[in-house]
Amino acid sequence: MMRGQIFLTVLDRCETPTKNKRLSQLNIKDIYCGTNCSLMFNNNNKLLMLGDDTDFFKCIKKYGSSIDERYYPLKRVYFPGKCKKVGMGAFHAVLLNSNSRVYLYMNKKVKEIISLRFSKIVDIKCGKNHSLAISKNGTIYAWGHNEEGQLGNNNTINQEIPIEIYNIKKI
Repeated sequence: MMRGQIFLTVLDRCETPTKNKRLSQLNIKDIYCGTNCSLMFNNNNKLLMLGDDTDFFKCIKKYGSSIDERYYPLKRVYFPGKCKKVGMGAFHAVLLNSNSRVYLYMNKKVKEIISLRFSKIVDIKCGKNHSLAISKNGTIYAWGHNEEGQLGNNNTINQEIPIEIYNIKKI
């Protein structure tokens, strides 16, 4: 377990859940877990992050094997609008606000996914390195890594921009 993700003060394995007094005071309403970080939002719709949201391999390169020795404080993640849903991947998150706008949170930056702006997205989900969104009319969009064909677009080419998955409608 990496130090700081659930505010453990030692690096020993945590086999028994313990109450975290600091988090209990924040009125957390929902939580999401990635590889090296956790996102949560509270009753005031403030999005908060624990841990490290950067690429694990970049951290190993920068910090070496002492990566487990680092401690990451609770951080606030700012993005436009009221947070409605969060999808959490290994090293990224996809955020849906109350205006159906979709944002990518990765490498400490929040960026709107412009190509989905007028798609009326109602739900989002993330895999390890890919994401999916579904619109009000049932259209499914996919983007990210695609080595195993997880985007459902009949190939294994990574996709930076969301694409509509057409073959789903035929099922």
